Parts: sequence; C-alpha cells; structure tokens
Amino acid sequence: MKSNILSIVSIVLFSIQLSLAQEVESFDNYTGGDEVRSGSFTGANNVTWNYVNCRGDKDRQLVLVTENSTKGFKSYAQQFCQQGALVVQTDQYVAPPDSAKNGGVEPPVEWHVTASYGPTLKTRILTVIQVTPGSASPISIIKQGDGDFQLGDWRILAELNGNNPARLDLRNDVLNVSFSLGTQTVVINGGEYLRKNSGSSVLYDEINGTKQVMEVIDRPAQPTR
Repeated sequence: MKSNILSIVSIVLFSIQLSLAQEVESFDNYTGGDEVRSGSFTGANNVTWNYVNCRGDKDRQLVLVTENSTKGFKSYAQQFCQQGALVVQTDQYVAPPDSAKNGGVEPPVEWHVTASYGPTLKTRILTVIQVTPGSASPISIIKQGDGDFQLGDWRILAELNGNNPARLDLRNDVLNVSFSLGTQTVVINGGEYLRKNSGSSVLYDEINGTKQVMEVIDRPAQPTR
C-alpha cells in the first residue's frame, strides 16, 4: 500500500488543556535564548526550572533533531503554536541507570522531550516531522500566516487557537493528494466531497495503485490535567 502523505511527512495536531487550579508559567524569566544550553531559572510562584540542552525559540518555531547514525538518517520535528514554549530534549537521564544491575550492559540511548507552554490554560500545537537520509537537509517550512504553512509542494492549514474547533488541511496539487480533519468543505479533483460525519478525517491518496477516498471518525481528544 502506498500513501504519499504518510511517506513524505508526518503531521500531528493536538490540543492541551491545563487545569484551572494550576499556576500558569509565563517563562518571562527564562533567558536561555535561541542557543542550546543548560541552566535554570525561577518562574511563577518561585518555582525553579532546571533545563538540559534546551533551546528557547522566540519565534515559537521549535525544532527537535534526533539522529540514527547506525541507519544513517535524521528526524526533524518542528512545532508551531500561538503561545511561548519551553522545550527540553536530551538523551541523558535524571537518574542514570545502573548497568551493574543489568549484567553490565549499558542501556540504549533514549531521547526524552519535556515541553511546557504558556501563559495559557488551553493551547493547540502543530508538529511537522521530516525524516532525511544522510546529510540531506529538511524542506524549509514557510509560514504564510496564522496556521498557514508551505512545505515545498505541500500546503498546510491548521487551526492553532485552542478555543476554536480543530482543523487540519494538507494538500499537494502536484501529487493530487489531500487530507482534511474537521468540519470544513473538502475539495477533491475540483469537486466538493460531502463528509459522512462532521469532524471526520478524509484522506484522498493512491492506495494499492488507485486513487481512493477514505473517511474515518476520530476519537475525541482527551484533555490533560
């Protein structure tokens, strides 16, 4: 089975809602800047934040890079949201594993990501993941407006306001493929496709050698608290 959308790039859109009882961190005291570094700062309610290999992106375009040197590829995950963010990515452990208890075998390298967003009680995040072979660079993502992105021949429209209904549209007119999540009108081959269910996911792609339309219903997102 061939799927142009899934083989080129992975797109993730998810929402986070914080409990009303929680203190909202503004990250105003974070001075790490756009360079990768380690350190700490005192935030809201005198809470101390410690970060390792952290990059604070003032343009709110967070790029996380992991590499598989054995198989020769890199993964670039770029995030977009309307709020400020503090993202920590590291392959170190807060409490290092004791290899002696594992027969002297060192544990494999595992990447850990911790992300905090604010100041807000609700946010929505768009994550674009690109996998590149060898030393190849990822395709540049051009932001054309709020929730409007161009990735080569791909057009991405995402609703990043957590107070509005979720929406995600992907189109590639060169490959004639598309994906749509939400309630908006879906246009396929110049014609309007009527959703069978409001808020469904609609994929138009080449599957088993033929162009097909697939529509599925997603489970409602569970708020995190």
